[in-house]
Amino acid sequence: MSLVDRVLRRSPQQPDVPPPAPYHGVQVYDDDEALIARLELFVLEGARQGKTTVVIATPQHRQMLRERLAVWDLADSFLGLDAQHTLDRFLRGGLPDPELFDLVVGQLVRSQAANGLQAFGEMVSLLWRQGNVEGTMALERLWGQLQRDVAFPLLCSYASSDFAERPGLAEVCELHTHVVPQAA
Repeated sequence: MSLVDRVLRRSPQQPDVPPPAPYHGVQVYDDDEALIARLELFVLEGARQGKTTVVIATPQHRQMLRERLAVWDLADSFLGLDAQHTLDRFLRGGLPDPELFDLVVGQLVRSQAANGLQAFGEMVSLLWRQGNVEGTMALERLWGQLQRDVAFPLLCSYASSDFAERPGLAEVCELHTHVVPQAA
């Protein structure tokens, strides 16, 4: 059994449908299809509840999600932002600037929260993949603080392969309320 499997087995699992906020889930996925399958369920459940889903992801993942949601005639049912571009707007010296994070992400969340909001983000994964562990952890904590200020469900994702070269999965899991199992 791999280290990733051992850590994930010890972490609290969550059901397929996220509970109401405060929910800060992490999806550790083996391949893009597994991630998109989970994200599709997340967006569909948000739509069923009348929530806006903000998806801050790579262009490839946003496109894959649109294609999956097109089957449900919901291809444009989420607010999509480019993860790297959004991250670049508040990253300073390799670390997220709390005030800029609030201006870029916090204001967006607060503007959508009154009507119901949930969010998915890959910015932490981009930082992790770049070897920026300190920046990753700081950004996870900023998301957590934003959730304390504005209650909304949040789902993050990391590729399991990203933990093969750099330990830290247990620490990442500790910053989340739920570890999401792979979609079946």
